[in-house]
Amino acid sequence: MREILKKSIIVLFAMLLVPFVLTNCDSFPEYYYYPHYITDLLKADTILQHVESYHIDYEKLNKELGLDYSLGFMTIYFQEKINFEKHDHTHLIKYPDKERLRYLDSIGDNGYRKREIHPYFHSALWYPPVHIKMKANKDLNSNLQAGKELAPYIMIRYYDTFGYVRDNYGAIGNRHYTSYVYATDSNKLNGIVIPNPYFIFLLTQKPDKVAGEEVEFSLEVTFKDGTIAKSTIPVTFPPLEKM
Repeated sequence: MREILKKSIIVLFAMLLVPFVLTNCDSFPEYYYYPHYITDLLKADTILQHVESYHIDYEKLNKELGLDYSLGFMTIYFQEKINFEKHDHTHLIKYPDKERLRYLDSIGDNGYRKREIHPYFHSALWYPPVHIKMKANKDLNSNLQAGKELAPYIMIRYYDTFGYVRDNYGAIGNRHYTSYVYATDSNKLNGIVIPNPYFIFLLTQKPDKVAGEEVEFSLEVTFKDGTIAKSTIPVTFPPLEKM
């Protein structure tokens, strides 16, 4: 009798434990109703500088892209000026916008079901940059002189959000979604869909004349909807031995 009672208590405990475990495995159920990977779709009109350390294997990158040299020197974050305070990467969850949500549906971003367990938020640009102009206030080297258009010597690194969505949120294949495009490649820039707002700019020539110095860059970006954003960005280059 005692053994039967003991087994009954164990079974009852297990029955109570299972619902508890299942409920708590789903750590963030409040996000389950939102079916999109993108949580903030930006009509960018503002250029912000983002300071970060560049963890780039340049030897591997140069070989992959057929470059003789590259140096990540600037990270840009594109933002939407209107309701700036509200854009915290969760804008579409907190403030649903039918037009933007319809666009996400149209490109197939309507079946993301990981956020309730992994509550990460993802911004993207509705209209990507399609034309880029950049000049420096100092000579970077004997070829890249102050006031010269630098876009032909710049490679842009960005995250291919649409590729991730298209591949069933990364479930198809085993590929990385970091992509590269020359700043003057209008055709490829026009073909980019919902990229991450962070863009790393890489110089394809060594800026040996400004090693260890601060340089002021004027940047003008035209987006696919015709919006133009301008900014002046200071960049301090590494010493020559780290270039």
